[in-house]
Amino acid sequence: MVKADAYRVGMVPVAQALASDGADTFFVARLEEGSRFACSRPGREFSSSTAWRRERRPPLIAHRLTPVLNSLDEIAEWSHAAVARKASLDAGLHIDTGMNRSGLSHDELQPIGFAR
Repeated sequence: MVKADAYRVGMVPVAQALASDGADTFFVARLEEGSRFACSRPGREFSSSTAWRRERRPPLIAHRLTPVLNSLDEIAEWSHAAVARKASLDAGLHIDTGMNRSGLSHDELQPIGFAR
């Protein structure tokens, strides 16, 4: 996680240090951070844990950011974007592990094949 400019240490130098130790995926909290960061570190994967909104789809795709999806509706929208582009679009899934703050619930996981 390199959000908030890596907590004021510097997102790019922290990412460089992490990359030199083998890290290849970096998380940011806001789309703006991801867009700026992706331009400075081409070829790396960046995930945005920012709250999903439909209008964020084009910049996520343009900057090759991987969104973290929190609901079945978000999964459906991202899937529709992939179908419309005739492309594969990666995504992370945020799963509620019991804290009940955000993420897919156990009941939501069953229809997409993640239930026990």
